[in-house]
Amino acid sequence: MFNGSFGYTSYQPKKYWSDDWTPFDFQGNFDFSQSTFSQFHTLDKKVPKLARSMLLEENCDYVNQAGHVRDCYWIFEAEDSEKCYFGEDCRYTKYSFDFLGTHYCEFCYEIIDCVRCNNLFYSKDCMDCRDSYFLSSCFDCKNCFGCINLSKREYCFFNDQLTKDDYFKRLSELSFEKHLPAIRAKVKSFFSTHIFREHQNKKSENVFGNKIFESENVFNSFDVAG
Repeated sequence: MFNGSFGYTSYQPKKYWSDDWTPFDFQGNFDFSQSTFSQFHTLDKKVPKLARSMLLEENCDYVNQAGHVRDCYWIFEAEDSEKCYFGEDCRYTKYSFDFLGTHYCEFCYEIIDCVRCNNLFYSKDCMDCRDSYFLSSCFDCKNCFGCINLSKREYCFFNDQLTKDDYFKRLSELSFEKHLPAIRAKVKSFFSTHIFREHQNKKSENVFGNKIFESENVFNSFDVAG
């Protein structure tokens, strides 16, 4: 949190909370001939700051503002999560990569603002979805691809309802390794022809804001769950 190149001293959590030092180790005499603010600034640089805000972490590198996390790498604002990599704002999330704003998600990749999703990829603003790819504003969906604004659906391909066999046949014809950029472009073009929801609130009552889930009587708020 503090850049050493600017002259600030910082300690890792283990040393910061230890008894190896006290703030009084850095005390000095006040010089009345010098500016109070300049002397305070010098003192501020000398007294160690907490390098990372962590609570009960295990085997985590480049993790900050997190608590009760294990085996994570390069994540921030995390709580009760494990085996998560390259993400921000995750709660009760496991085995996920490249995410932003996840709650109770597992085995996900490249998702944004999703709640209780499992095995979901390249999706955003979804809730209770699983085994799907490229979803936007979908709820209670599974085995869907390239869909937007759907609820309680299964085996849909670009919002078209298919049989189970036809869906997996279409899916098998796609090559993510070779054609991922083209797939992204097609999904983006398809989504642009649809109306986006004015908010992403779900299962909430008497609320005003956005991304409010399973809540009531909440106003002027964002990213709220329960």
